[in-house]
Amino acid sequence: MEPQNNDQIITRLLGEQRAPDAKEALLANDSQVLITTSRVVSIRYRVYFLIMLVLVIVFGNYILLPAWDAFQSIRGELQSTNLKVNSFATNKLKMDADKTLISKMESQQATIVSCLNDRV
Repeated sequence: MEPQNNDQIITRLLGEQRAPDAKEALLANDSQVLITTSRVVSIRYRVYFLIMLVLVIVFGNYILLPAWDAFQSIRGELQSTNLKVNSFATNKLKMDADKTLISKMESQQATIVSCLNDRV
């Protein structure tokens, strides 16, 4: 019976000896998986950042810049329209003065013509 007991003891000791190795191997594999996972996540976020950067650049070039140019042109048109509106009052006063001058000239047309005829 002793040889069987020795075999059993040896088998049991070998089993106990292998168990921590298996646990250590699992822990090593888990740490390796964690390192790999963190690298993948880090690379994924870098890719997301680059994609967002490209999208911002495309959005800026094809949407924001043309919109800004259109805004600037509309702003310039608005300023020229405001200038025309502001100068309308002075133009009206000038035209009223010209109208009164023309009406005076028409009322005194005979006098003006006689003066011109006398001069000749």
